[in-house]
Amino acid sequence: MGYPQELADKKFDAVICTYAIHHLTLEQKIALLQQLLAHLNPGGQILLGDVAFETQQDLEECRTKDADAWDDEEIYLVADEIRQFFPDTQFEQISYCAGVVTIQKEAIMNQFSQYIHYRSPLAYTYKKLTQDKQLNVVYFGGSITNGYGSSDKDTKSWRALSGIWLKKHFPQAQINTVNSAIGESGTYLGAYRLERDVLSQHPDLLFIEYAVNDLTHGASRETAAMQLESIIREVKAQNPLCNIVIILTEEEHTAWSKDLYPAAQGHEDIAIAYGLSSIWVGKALASTISPDNPWSKYFIDIVHPNDAGYAFYYHCVEEYLRNSLLGGQHFAEPLVSELPPQISTSLLDGDRCYITELPAMNGFMHSEETYIDLEKTPYVGYLFTQDGTSEFEYDFWGTEMGIYSNFSHYKFQSRVEYSINGREYHPIRCSEHNPTLIVADLPEGQYHVKIRPLFEQGAPDTFQLAAIFTRNAAKATHK
Repeated sequence: MGYPQELADKKFDAVICTYAIHHLTLEQKIALLQQLLAHLNPGGQILLGDVAFETQQDLEECRTKDADAWDDEEIYLVADEIRQFFPDTQFEQISYCAGVVTIQKEAIMNQFSQYIHYRSPLAYTYKKLTQDKQLNVVYFGGSITNGYGSSDKDTKSWRALSGIWLKKHFPQAQINTVNSAIGESGTYLGAYRLERDVLSQHPDLLFIEYAVNDLTHGASRETAAMQLESIIREVKAQNPLCNIVIILTEEEHTAWSKDLYPAAQGHEDIAIAYGLSSIWVGKALASTISPDNPWSKYFIDIVHPNDAGYAFYYHCVEEYLRNSLLGGQHFAEPLVSELPPQISTSLLDGDRCYITELPAMNGFMHSEETYIDLEKTPYVGYLFTQDGTSEFEYDFWGTEMGIYSNFSHYKFQSRVEYSINGREYHPIRCSEHNPTLIVADLPEGQYHVKIRPLFEQGAPDTFQLAAIFTRNAAKATHK
């Protein structure tokens, strides 16, 4: 039983089967159909003529009507059962007890083929959609994934539109889409947020879009690769089958080069090493820009798309999803495979801590307001002060410490000052995007750190401190 081996290297425009497939169980039918689809040319069809019905109810009514002639040993076709695995299945009723089931292999879309890198099939995603009928999709990235610049981030962003596409084409599956993206967030902050905002949602399909914010952070190719690799390995440690897709966007000044900017190339290095698909949505859009089709048509600034820009990004992702899930590229059995060897010298781990519950002290008061409004894992509560003599104190064991504050913002880049173990204070300018590293590369040890805001010209009149980051690089995983 199964596909003839002598035809293993052949492709066909159509496969026709009449009055034979009813001898197979549903599981056997699906396995055979998956084999047949893999040997169809794009746009090809499988036509099944048999005793067949649209629904199980139709079958039962026929069984009752023709009880004397019914053969209980045969397992007749029900189009609705086939649709659970092949959602676009068509059915044409020929008589009250017979019909033709048609399954068409989607024609491969290739408008953005130059910018989509298929490295592993979405086999696990397809299994979750068609067999388990439940899929958790998590979107992890910065403001572009969150939808900043769109008229409605929950309907117009590339994230929202791709979730709508999945639900439209797999209506019988329960698809949970989780937005775990926050603005001004790169892979450094992403690694700290990973357990709370991503792993807690148990992703089956994970989109990661962080490269352009790593660019803003000034991350080198190697640093961006190391931070993304840390995330990938932790996701795969939880679920080795999780499908991960890397999304690469551009700023206006980087878009014109045929080469990726260093941070994006670092992400692509990891995608290649770990066999992850990547979609260069930024390069794809930039290739269409001309005097008659200017950047301003698609963006509100140098990086954030408007609705037209998000629609373009979505069409790139749509082509990837359509070709991967409807174009027959998903039929390879999802297998657990070992992670490739670590390529970075060390990872961004080592007793990594992200502390969001901070005690009021020394002039710092507590607010219960939300400062990051994520649907599934909102961040509520922060410390604040308007007094430059207020001191926040924190003890930790490790090698580095950072803060998440409103002083870390491209509009402000204000300063704070810090003291270690009772020594003199030193000023430090907050990073353009959160977090700001207060101390790093310290010898492993116990440290007492004090932080005071500097209310200088141009700084906000209130300092908000939302989280503390600590790590012990001495315990990081090394190659």
